[in-house]
Amino acid sequence: MAIGDLLDRQLVKRILKGDEKAADVLVRRYQARAFQVARAVLLEDEAARDAVQDAFLRMITSLRRYDHGQPFGPWFRRIVVNTCLNAAREQVRRRRREQQCAEEDSARAGQDEDPAERADFRAAVERALEKLSPDLRAVFALRVQQDLSYREIADVLGVPVGTVMSRLARVRSFLRSELKDYVNVR
Repeated sequence: MAIGDLLDRQLVKRILKGDEKAADVLVRRYQARAFQVARAVLLEDEAARDAVQDAFLRMITSLRRYDHGQPFGPWFRRIVVNTCLNAAREQVRRRRREQQCAEEDSARAGQDEDPAERADFRAAVERALEKLSPDLRAVFALRVQQDLSYREIADVLGVPVGTVMSRLARVRSFLRSELKDYVNVR
């Protein structure tokens, strides 16, 4: 068993006994990784920070259900991803409402929006990622930013490895298409 797993389990036991300092240590251990996943799925710093905070609250309230025989990291990562997917669904609903309002305003004014200026590569990637479903963004984030194996991603998301592979293939194909003006990808 890895030292990190032992430390996590000790911290969880201390938290369950009411030790707030142990909770602070556990949060510090996982905060950066949680934010990285949340930012990749939600694409906005503020939304990612909110989701990470929600994930930590859910983690604390769910610790009694945590199986101490399993590593803490993947269990918590799943909470983060699920929290982000819920937040992403809410983002989509909010954006649709905003888009409908903007379209109605534009129709009333009789004006079309000005076309967006061409952005740099990073902005193009961000726009492309925004077009992906939250499920596809989560797989992409876990693979590219967290460098998880297909098996680890499958465990975090609770899906078969084949599903992870097919989702990653769809993401790659989509990004190739979306970014073809920026890079020569085969």
